[in-house]
Amino acid sequence: MKLRKRAYTGSPSDKITQREIDHRAVARMAAAEGFVLLKNDNETLPIAPGSKLGLYGAGAVYTVKGGTGSGDVNERDSVNILDGLSNGGYEITSRSWLDVYKKEYDAARLIWREKVIRSVKEKNMRFFEAYSANPFTAPEGESIDIETAKQDGADVAVYVIRRIAGEGKDRLEEKGDYYITDGEKKILSQVCSAYDRVVLVINTGGLMDLSFADEFSNITAIIQYMQGGQEGGNAFSDVISGKVTPSGKLVDTWTKSYNDYPNADIFSYKSGDMYREDYIEGIYVGYRYFDTFEVPVRYCFGYGLSYTSFETICTGIKVVDKEIRSPKVSVSVRVTNTGSRYSGKEVVQIYASCPQGELEKEFRRLIGFAKTKLLAPGESEELTVEVDISQLTSYLEDKSSWILEPGQYGIWVGNSLDDAVISGKIIVEDSVTITKCEPICPIQKELTEIAPSKARLCERELLWQKAAKDLFSDSIKSSDVVTEKIEYAPVPDSFPGEAGRLVESLSLDQLVSLATGDPVRGQNSTIGSSGQTVPGAAAETTSVAAREPWNIASIVLADGPAGLRLNKQYQIDNGKVIIENMMESFENGFFAEKKEKPGVTYYQFCTAIPVGTLLAQSWNV
Repeated sequence: MKLRKRAYTGSPSDKITQREIDHRAVARMAAAEGFVLLKNDNETLPIAPGSKLGLYGAGAVYTVKGGTGSGDVNERDSVNILDGLSNGGYEITSRSWLDVYKKEYDAARLIWREKVIRSVKEKNMRFFEAYSANPFTAPEGESIDIETAKQDGADVAVYVIRRIAGEGKDRLEEKGDYYITDGEKKILSQVCSAYDRVVLVINTGGLMDLSFADEFSNITAIIQYMQGGQEGGNAFSDVISGKVTPSGKLVDTWTKSYNDYPNADIFSYKSGDMYREDYIEGIYVGYRYFDTFEVPVRYCFGYGLSYTSFETICTGIKVVDKEIRSPKVSVSVRVTNTGSRYSGKEVVQIYASCPQGELEKEFRRLIGFAKTKLLAPGESEELTVEVDISQLTSYLEDKSSWILEPGQYGIWVGNSLDDAVISGKIIVEDSVTITKCEPICPIQKELTEIAPSKARLCERELLWQKAAKDLFSDSIKSSDVVTEKIEYAPVPDSFPGEAGRLVESLSLDQLVSLATGDPVRGQNSTIGSSGQTVPGAAAETTSVAAREPWNIASIVLADGPAGLRLNKQYQIDNGKVIIENMMESFENGFFAEKKEKPGVTYYQFCTAIPVGTLLAQSWNV
């Protein structure tokens, strides 16, 4: 078999392609479904298109679309919140403030660029190390003329707070990262003095302290924007206009205080050891900690508001597929849009409380979910969520097995963790081993993990069992289940079939190259942009076995948690791809030296989709 000759990626034309159009539409829809409405007092939102809005904050013009490092995407262009609102028909009354901010921001970026490049030269750092160690901090902006703002004809303002996040740099518990800065708070105070109602937008890659919002009574709406990809600004306009009713739900727990997190004192740099992290939380990660230890939170896991209201009623809980010895828990739910004005989607969340037996367990865990279609006012939908019983198991270390302990398993149904109500139970009659494993990873160090009060957990267990006494009920016994056994076979001395023959025919040097890839080759970095045939790709396997008789093609490997990270454009000269250095592939070539390039330009515009957390917040499979 002959290998097909590889063509150049992209196109010599920079015209917008149908692929870009189609992918942008998906990115816009996904972002709108993932934004979470955290607060909406006095029906501040939605706001009719054509309305006047004051717009402020670093994220208004320089909206963060995604993460840094591998999370970045060199897209054709990105729609910020200002452009999205303008495209949606809103009249922005604060353009003079935004124009001044643009100049301040652009100047700060140039200073930052020189700082990163200086670190490379003076501290002998690799570019990515210098880039990660010096994340850009956006300027806060100039003070607002309150009296002028009061007279601009807008009674609603939007303030966008932004934070950069990405690979190679942990979050910091300090102002400008987890906390609002004094300058940001000053400007926000001025905005709140000038406008009757303020919409606070959180344009960040993760959570931040929101206690400052409690100090301003006219912050009447809060939206968790996250990082919405290149169509985020248009998606934001869709949501605040009511074109799209928000349906996103949190996948993190938003605490009242940083110190409410169980690892607050030892996370990352706080332990004094950046090379070791002890996961003392054990099974109590995220919402499982707050729910089990009964720690009050600002916004719970699964929380998110809508422009309409819903009624969620459990209509049945039963065990199905017992006859094929692979049972599932089936939960039926009827969801009704009880509002009168807006259509919307609702997320049904199923949680389970496992019996507090021999094994330690959290109070509740998410075991299944489903999202409705778009429901008109008064419309209902029947949903059935089938949950594999493995979701109810716990790991027994002594026997290397996932088991169901005997007892009652409570099933909770709701649209968030805090709003879920006990709706029935599954009774496990005897101990059931679901999966039997082999231990292959010995303990390296014993950890003292946190543990809740067993007495309190048992007390809470009795309360839900009493509430579930006359609700839906079904049972499982060991004879209903076939135990799966997972065994680890040793690596054989030789491999059968075509793969075996190939391995035997290759030299040791060829095998090493196949395992390590083809680093450097004229590059100044072995990571990040070492692709040879697709400029900007993270890496590429070797071509040492590409000829006869092996015909093993190299494989291009691309970073891409939020879209492929490739060079937006590259040159072909005398039939060969000109290999650029790593700086060409970061932030649309912002760090690269500007120079005349020979040959023909090829364009490969990628789509920057919303980041993974935002996609998860859509709860849309």
